[in-house]
Amino acid sequence: MFLKSIISSAPVLLLAVIASALPAVGQDVCLPPAALTNPGDPNIFTPEQEIKLGEEIAKRALRGWRITDDPSLTGYLNNIGGRLISQLPSNSFSFRFRIVDSGYPDAFALPGGQIYISRKMLLFARSDEEVASVLAHEIGHVATHQGAADLTFLIRTVLGVAQVGDRQDLSEKLDLLERNGPRDPELFRQIARKSSSEQGAADQTAIYLLGRAGYSTQVFVSLFDQLAETGGRTGNWFSDFLHLTKPNELRLRELQKVAGTLPPACQSHPPGEDRTAFLNWQRAAVEFDAWEQPVKERPHGVLAEIHLQPAMGVNSDFDTLRFSPDGRNLIAASHSRVHVLTRDPLRYQFSVAAPFLEEAHFTPDSRSLVITSKHLRIERWDVASGKRTTAFEPVVLSGCRIALASPDGGTLACLTNKGIMLLKDVATGESLLEKKGFEGWCEAAFSPDGRYFLAACNQHAVAFDMSSNSEVSLGGELAGMSRGFSFVGSDSVAAGSTSGGAVSLLSFPGGKTLAQLPLSRWAGFRATAQGDSLLVSETSGDNYKVLLLNLQTQKFVLRGKDRACDIYGQIFASRTPEGAVALFDVKSLSETAHVTVPGSALRATSAAAPPDLRWLAIAAKDQGGIWDLTTGQRVLQLKQFKSGWFSTDGWFYADFPRLEDSPHEFVRVPLDGKQSAATLKVGETQVAQAGPLYLVTIPHTKAGAFNTDRGDLLSAIGGLARAFQPCRSRFADFDAMDCDVTVEMHDVRNGKSVWSRRFSKDAPRIRMLPERGKVLFTWPATSATAQEEIRKNSSLREQFKTHQAQEPQQLLEVLDASSGTLLESKLVEGIHTVWSVIGGEGEPLVGILQSRNGVIVRALSMASSPLHIPGQPLAVSSNGSLLALKDDDGQLLLYNLPSGKKLDEQPFAERLLDVWFSNDSARLLALTDAQTAYVLRVPEGSKK
Repeated sequence: MFLKSIISSAPVLLLAVIASALPAVGQDVCLPPAALTNPGDPNIFTPEQEIKLGEEIAKRALRGWRITDDPSLTGYLNNIGGRLISQLPSNSFSFRFRIVDSGYPDAFALPGGQIYISRKMLLFARSDEEVASVLAHEIGHVATHQGAADLTFLIRTVLGVAQVGDRQDLSEKLDLLERNGPRDPELFRQIARKSSSEQGAADQTAIYLLGRAGYSTQVFVSLFDQLAETGGRTGNWFSDFLHLTKPNELRLRELQKVAGTLPPACQSHPPGEDRTAFLNWQRAAVEFDAWEQPVKERPHGVLAEIHLQPAMGVNSDFDTLRFSPDGRNLIAASHSRVHVLTRDPLRYQFSVAAPFLEEAHFTPDSRSLVITSKHLRIERWDVASGKRTTAFEPVVLSGCRIALASPDGGTLACLTNKGIMLLKDVATGESLLEKKGFEGWCEAAFSPDGRYFLAACNQHAVAFDMSSNSEVSLGGELAGMSRGFSFVGSDSVAAGSTSGGAVSLLSFPGGKTLAQLPLSRWAGFRATAQGDSLLVSETSGDNYKVLLLNLQTQKFVLRGKDRACDIYGQIFASRTPEGAVALFDVKSLSETAHVTVPGSALRATSAAAPPDLRWLAIAAKDQGGIWDLTTGQRVLQLKQFKSGWFSTDGWFYADFPRLEDSPHEFVRVPLDGKQSAATLKVGETQVAQAGPLYLVTIPHTKAGAFNTDRGDLLSAIGGLARAFQPCRSRFADFDAMDCDVTVEMHDVRNGKSVWSRRFSKDAPRIRMLPERGKVLFTWPATSATAQEEIRKNSSLREQFKTHQAQEPQQLLEVLDASSGTLLESKLVEGIHTVWSVIGGEGEPLVGILQSRNGVIVRALSMASSPLHIPGQPLAVSSNGSLLALKDDDGQLLLYNLPSGKKLDEQPFAERLLDVWFSNDSARLLALTDAQTAYVLRVPEGSKK
């Protein structure tokens, strides 16, 4: 890695590299660094295996990355890399240079010769020599076998094996390493401690290759100084003695030393650089957008592929709607795509793929669209033709917490991660403004006409006149402004007061109060396109998400339910419950037109299927339905439900939450449509349905004003109340569900109580497992309820005493859901969520614990050895032998729990939403966001 890894979220086994030293040589002899001829660390991989190792790592770690080795772009890179590779003493690698779309200037290498350089690094570089410096360093990592050596260490130590076989064997060992490696973090700390010497070996190799190939070694030193932002500081013996020399400063010192002592015999004369060719290549890199598309694989073993008909009206994933300044167009933007629509008539015009979208807006003349990405890529698109006209990628080494483009797209405003507010010309990279001291929660904006820029945070504000390239003095309330403002035209600002919670309309830049607005400074607000109103979101005390405040009358004239909205004159644009863009008349709120934008995907809030996989019920925002999977046709249209269950006698029982005027109720729906539905009304208590049962949690202590601590009479009375209410006194921020609650289990078919249990102290965390017929209660082992149970149980008492100084513990109780009978009590080590349990009733109780990095499967005893499986758990088969998970790339993984072996891996072109096992565990139903249901065959021999 050149400076820092851009794959820090990939498995830690990818980060390994090795170190070596450059030998002392005579002035007339050019010997390669010792690390190239004698790597030192053991390496069990042959050259061919090392190449396969890099390919397997790339397959795991780089799924979903935007990568290319298109010759039109990488041909120039290959020429530079080829000159360097030709200087290696020997070459058994398969070098391949590729470009990756990343927001940081960096590069990395994988074993065997795959080298990746970010587009941002290509744009940061100022010459061929700087690009060669980066490639030479990465070639150094590969040529010294660093990745292979550290994988050798991990495979030997973790797996206890001393060799690898063919590609399948290598793949299986990497799978085992991913699952078992995290058990001993010290192994990876040992690798991390080698980082300094590893980088040193790569640096020494790079200087050797650069000199031999005719490139300047001093350019490498200078480039590292810039990227590491060391400012030429290298420390000295005194700062070393006091441990004040920073690692990058020490590395810069070593680079200067090695580059300065390179023998003349190792330095050749460069052939010269074609500056025009280099600049043309950089421009081609900026304009390139033909990234490799992921291969859309079909799942295998498909017994049935069912396209749900009619498809549910999906909720489009756009979260921003904005009119153009002239009101003729709109944009509907999501996190990865921008749709452009005409207003009259309302019609879809075109879409722009915008990965990592930060914001999008029209230019002041309404003729162009400006798109800014989190990678600091700024594009302009012509609205009339739907074609891109310009693209730029300015570089900010420390990255931006806030990034936005000026209305014309010519200037980037960036609040860096170092608290510096920057303004940069996107075409030249020239800095127009640099102001320090912008820490914490900040806000920034350009005036609608693009003349002014304003940024504020922590009563520290700065204004800039773009027309004169000069700072502007702020007066009045604007001088010490904090966050919470919006330009209203170019001569006024709506801003929160520095002395209170009110919002005022202020002149700009003088800060004179023009009007007091009926808003709190904590309300989100922004000016509409015409600047005569404010759209206000999430106002306290109101049931609506969006309000329209007329600045002339200071009255709220419209209420909306979706934050994706905008207004122009008497036309209000918003998103319908089905996800379409709709226009409404402001006065009557009657719909005048609507249109659906393409590319929307189903976002299910709940889904259910019976064990025979005959039916499928899906709920999304404001809607729901049931489909017959034998025909793919919808048989019932429903409201949005929270959860549901199919009975064996032809009914669907669903929990319909309270929505507006509809009460919270359970509804029994006939699947044949020949009988009447029945309802069971439920109060406002906490309810959770799981299969044929639902759990009600009833509090016995009320939260309220007595829970405050304000130092007044009410608080004094509250203190007295707490003295007689132990629950309230033990929770600093008491909630009625915290303690002294009764948990009641009811039958969803008739509402009758099945069993109940009161917890007079801490309330448990509850998880229902309908497929297992169990309920899980968990508490922190230090809670009052857990301590009481531990005192009663000698086994628990001994476990708690033995392990209390180690990881935090939870008390887990496993109950029979139908009777409330306590089946098992266990202390579980760690703070992971107990997602499910299998076994019990004479067999060892095995827990499936959901952790931050995947799933941990282990017998619920302190001494048990855990099995780590990466992925998000989805379902367990009825016999407890199979676990279905979804990995980070949306692939379906199937594991055998007794053995911990991965049985199958199913790819999906669409996003996988949920899966269900059949009652005999022979089939699997998978639902995707394209509203396609797949019935898949479970591999033979895996059901036991």
